[in-house]
Amino acid sequence: MATKVRITSKELGTLVDGMGRRARTAEYKKALKKMLPKLRHLSVKAFATESEPSGMKWQRLAPSTLIEKMRLGFGSKKILVRTGRLRSSVTRVNHPDNIAKFRTFKSKTTLFWGTRTPYGVYHQSGEPRTKLPRRRFLPKAGDKTFNLLVAPAMEALITSLKRRWI
Repeated sequence: MATKVRITSKELGTLVDGMGRRARTAEYKKALKKMLPKLRHLSVKAFATESEPSGMKWQRLAPSTLIEKMRLGFGSKKILVRTGRLRSSVTRVNHPDNIAKFRTFKSKTTLFWGTRTPYGVYHQSGEPRTKLPRRRFLPKAGDKTFNLLVAPAMEALITSLKRRWI
């Protein structure tokens, strides 16, 4: 199961409604591409600071978890890092588990960003839990960090439109 953030052209507004469908799709895709480095940076920062992209610190590891990691030979005391697979999947550009793709359907362009690691979803999920603490490492749609991501894409879209139409 994949863990991902979905950003659609809907979030970028309706500034290009007067353009043809193909031109609109190309402009949205350019704007969404500007978000990829920022998404990657947020993931790097989340793992480095052991906190959600919104800034909230992750819950500390239980002493029993630290003991188990040492017993099994995983020396890292970092939260969410045992083998490094999850962290690498959202911080390295060409990691096999990284998701960074665009889809266009009925003139709506969507950017999917995240990881294919099967256990990432359990940390990202907002589902109620009793044992495994939530430790989000991707921004959540609608929160302040997510809105800050949309701003550069809007700026890129406006700049592109100005060049084209003014």
